[in-house]
Amino acid sequence: MQQGQVVAEMTLEGLHVSKKFSDLKVRLGDRTWDVHKVAVCMRSSFFEATENVVTLHEDQPEVIDQMIEYMYKNDYKDDDSDIDPRVFNVRMVAVAEKYFVDNLAQLAIGKLAEQVYEGMSSSGWADAIEVAYATTADSNHELRDTLFGFVISRAGSLLDPDDPEHTDFRAMTERTPRFSLVLAQRLADLQRRQSSLSTYRCPGSDCNVAFQTWMEAGHGVSWDCRECGESAAHDYQIWQAYRVDLIVNEPVAFQPGNHFGLPW
Repeated sequence: MQQGQVVAEMTLEGLHVSKKFSDLKVRLGDRTWDVHKVAVCMRSSFFEATENVVTLHEDQPEVIDQMIEYMYKNDYKDDDSDIDPRVFNVRMVAVAEKYFVDNLAQLAIGKLAEQVYEGMSSSGWADAIEVAYATTADSNHELRDTLFGFVISRAGSLLDPDDPEHTDFRAMTERTPRFSLVLAQRLADLQRRQSSLSTYRCPGSDCNVAFQTWMEAGHGVSWDCRECGESAAHDYQIWQAYRVDLIVNEPVAFQPGNHFGLPW
């Protein structure tokens, strides 16, 4: 980050704390935020054409509060309210789309992706999925891929009608037919691919972790190793040098958890 940019962001953060020289009011219900056009207009074209007062509708004040914090600090907190953090991040994606806030949706999806591995209850994920399909664009494939990443990695238990722990999740699938249709398609595609899985060694130096994925000529796979930190994105031809069944007398250990290379 350039020195000038650091100084500018420090200055914006200071303005956010002090509220000095605020020249724009953002209103939502009985809440009012005194903000600075230099901060919010730099992040969002939505506010550029407004007068000195802009009124928002049908948003949650906790989310708007953190959206404004992001405009000043380039980050926000998803665990500072009574809203489940996963639902909070999905709602942040929704307001980022609604108000054209630069890079905020990507940040929110990144936070959500980290929560996939945190072992939170499935009911929060069910709520997050339902909110996503009600408030965000179907064209936001990155958000949906993140949500499906959680579901598919745990589909066996989530969709088991005899598993009492995930009744909320199964009820959500009945209320959200668009999600259920895509889930069925993805599970069918995964089953087809798993019937022809191959095993590959992590390309990291001295790493003995392996992963399984489906791959064919003309396609590639990206891989991020949680053991050694290696990241790789190779086409089919290059990956063949790492196929375990083509390497003799070299033991491997599978990556813990449901972790597959991702085709692209």
